[in-house]
Amino acid sequence: MDHKDGFQYEYFSAVTQHKIEWLWYPYIPYGKLTILQGDPGEGKSTFILNIAALVTRGRPEFESRRESCISQRKITLLTR
Repeated sequence: MDHKDGFQYEYFSAVTQHKIEWLWYPYIPYGKLTILQGDPGEGKSTFILNIAALVTRGRPEFESRRESCISQRKITLLTR
């Protein structure tokens, strides 16, 4: 819905709920923005590069439930 000030918005009552698929429940959902934050030197880059390597190879070793198998996926990694 367009508003006179140029913003586009939607009433909450019009939003439909859908099931979220998780790569790592409840931390990393598929197809959603995930932000990893922490102090310098805590291993954020190492952690996220490890996750990226596992996902691009289709190997979820970080998941405690080994029976959950994922297919290879593409990722987008933005750093600053």
